[in-house]
Amino acid sequence: MQEVGGSPQQTQGNAKMKTLIAIALTVPVLAVQAKTSTPAGWTDDYDVALKRAAAENKLVLADFSGSDWCGWCKKLDKEVFDTEEFRKGATNEYVLLMVDTPQDQELLSEKAKKQNPKLVEKYKVRGFPTVLVLDAKGEVVFQGGYEKGGPKKYLEMLKRSVKEAPDIAKYLKPIEDVLNKYDADMRKEELALQDRLEKEFPTPKDELPSARKARMKKMMMRGGEIFFGEIFAKYEPLYDKAFADAKAMKVPPHMELKKLELISRQERSFQATKMAKLQFETQQKAGEKDDSDEDDE
Repeated sequence: MQEVGGSPQQTQGNAKMKTLIAIALTVPVLAVQAKTSTPAGWTDDYDVALKRAAAENKLVLADFSGSDWCGWCKKLDKEVFDTEEFRKGATNEYVLLMVDTPQDQELLSEKAKKQNPKLVEKYKVRGFPTVLVLDAKGEVVFQGGYEKGGPKKYLEMLKRSVKEAPDIAKYLKPIEDVLNKYDADMRKEELALQDRLEKEFPTPKDELPSARKARMKKMMMRGGEIFFGEIFAKYEPLYDKAFADAKAMKVPPHMELKKLELISRQERSFQATKMAKLQFETQQKAGEKDDSDEDDE
């Protein structure tokens, strides 16, 4: 019988050629797949994640990350999200959603480039990493971030937090609302202060470095005077009362520790602002004394 396909050498050559062609076609595809911050097993499509969660009766675990610049995000990825143990344990309970805000926008799909900034704003994400557990309607069940201990501990934390979510919403959310009652108004006044300072200290043309340094120093001092003397002075007694009201709010015994942790965390931030006020007032008095000494001379 006549051999079809040529000599054995030709057949081997054809096989090698087909292999090379297959490799050549595959390599660009792999390169494109590698150029993404969305890990295997995750989706970057919010709408798809919610639909899957509804169809599979799961929750959505959304990782709001800065994958190529945020140190704590990289740490959380390395210790938890990138591990096989986490992927195996999480996919039974969650649809995994990556919402990235990288410096390199080429790491994002076209859908994610448009979608992610809107999600950051929608869920009021103010820092990275922020980890949200969402229901199939997109409502927040739990909000967390980095926690040490590895994948097993992280999965246990998520399970515990989801279980406690109804009690957190019922007992702790009202306390949090009391503590945050004045945040938005105070923030508006801070932003208005920035505009006020820019008008009061406009940048002149051809400003010398020495003049810019002097102008910035005056601008900072003036900003401190207005913030601590007017804005914070107005809100300080309001926040003091808010903390007192929050501490007086009753919760069941099993929620008492979480209540104390919530109040303590926000109280530390408030006390830090009070300390900054005292430091500014001390510096201000020292500056006034120096000016007085110069006048005496």
